[in-house]
Amino acid sequence: MRQLRIAALDATDTQRAPGVVGNMARHGPTMGTDYIYELRKADNVVSTGRLNLEEEVEVGDVVHVAGAIARVREVVWNGSEGTWRLVLEAR
Repeated sequence: MRQLRIAALDATDTQRAPGVVGNMARHGPTMGTDYIYELRKADNVVSTGRLNLEEEVEVGDVVHVAGAIARVREVVWNGSEGTWRLVLEAR
């Protein structure tokens, strides 16, 4: 199991999860893979946002995002937005 620390970009939140800042601007060029994410706790969405990672994320990876430690539950291609969608489960 890999553990990755990610910083949210252009984050929006639904319940003001700790560490989330709404509409953060991206600074400078980015390399890597763009993702949109949905952070869930039980059946509730607590945060959504965008991020860019140098490493590809896999199901089962543990990530630190929006002030939470979460496990990657799904990685799905979102063709309409041209990016990957992550479903994360907060611990």
